[in-house]
Amino acid sequence: MDAQNASISQKMDAQMLEKREQISSLEGTIAQIPQNLVRNNAELKERQDLIETEVNALESRFRELQLNRATPSVSAPKVKTPSFDGKIPFQVFKLQFEKTAETNNWSIEEKSAALFVALEGPAAELLITTD
Repeated sequence: MDAQNASISQKMDAQMLEKREQISSLEGTIAQIPQNLVRNNAELKERQDLIETEVNALESRFRELQLNRATPSVSAPKVKTPSFDGKIPFQVFKLQFEKTAETNNWSIEEKSAALFVALEGPAAELLITTD
C-alpha cells in the first residue's frame, strides 16, 4: 500500500509540475498580449495614415483632372462648325461635321444644336419641316 501511495504521489507530483509549467507558459503568453496589442495598434495606425495619404492624393488628382478637363461647348468650339448650304455634296459636309464634333467633344445635344445652326440657304428650309 505504501508503494501504491508513493506511486500515486509521484504521478500527482508529475501532473502538478506539468500543470505549473502550463500555467507559467500561459502567464507568459498573457503578459505578451498588451505588448502585441500596442504593436498591432501602431501598425494599424501606420497603415491607416498611409491609406489616408493615398486617398487624399487621389482626391487631389481627381479635382485637378476635373478642373483641367476640356469643357465641351457649342459656344466655344475648338474647331469651327462647317456650314452647309446644299452647294457641296452632303457626304463631304457630313465628314467635316463629324470630325468637328469629335474634335470639339460634343454630346448628342451639342451636335444637334451645331447642325441646326450649320444649315444655310435651301438646306435650312428642311428645318421648317422638322417642327
